Amino acid sequence: MKYVLLALLSFLPRLCFSQAVYQCEINSNLPGVELPADEYAKKVKTFKYKAQEAPQGIKADNGEISAFLVTREGNIQVLLKELKNDNKAQANFLPAQTHIAFKLGTNHSLTCDYATNANAPTASSIDIANMKSDTDLLQLQAPFKVSILKSFLVQFSQSAEEMWTANFQNGTVLSSDKSIDKKFPRCFFTVRPKVQKGVWTPVRDSYVVHTASINQNNPSEMVWSLSFVDFASGKTKSESAEYTPFTLECVVLKRPFTLQQFNSITGYYLEFQAI
Repeated sequence: MKYVLLALLSFLPRLCFSQAVYQCEINSNLPGVELPADEYAKKVKTFKYKAQEAPQGIKADNGEISAFLVTREGNIQVLLKELKNDNKAQANFLPAQTHIAFKLGTNHSLTCDYATNANAPTASSIDIANMKSDTDLLQLQAPFKVSILKSFLVQFSQSAEEMWTANFQNGTVLSSDKSIDKKFPRCFFTVRPKVQKGVWTPVRDSYVVHTASINQNNPSEMVWSLSFVDFASGKTKSESAEYTPFTLECVVLKRPFTLQQFNSITGYYLEFQAI
């Protein structure tokens, strides 16, 4: 079973959430491939999701993938499945985001937006500029920026244009996941390099986070994922001369996941900034 991380942006009072209406779209067209309008439309399915439909939920499919959305215990639970195989994606959303977007495989995507601006949530967000050591990062609301506070150089043997990951644990940067102790929290910074043999991260380079998400694949740990990719366009607006960033992910063992814990894992190499 394949799990895909979904977007988590903020919290919303139950009263506002109970009235939320999303306009959703399932799309199985390959990004960047132009097709006649009638062929393109065959792989697109639109539907509305009303939060107050819990606990029954709603299911829709476009002939290639199905999407099931249900509201339980104050969260939006989502299950995606390819109809021709057992490839699945599931996650829980906190309900304050106005835009949900993620991909399953290379060409399947689900996007959901509030049907009208009037339905958009008004929940307060964390003041990123004044975060404290005990601030719970799981409540951060995108968009915001991840900036390089201290430069680091990591050597790797892959050629340019292949994905590369820097591993963080106990304040140290590791070039190989073989050095990671999976009994303890860790973070992973994944990029597509533009150079060969190594990546250098200049101080103050900043990358815009488009979505933040939480996924719990097993009872003992969860994954907090920040995506620098705008899934609606399939592009990232943040890149350096050395690489194009894709995700920053942290495997944590319990809630809350505080700023102090993040800094202990990453060694103060990274910091969060408001846009």
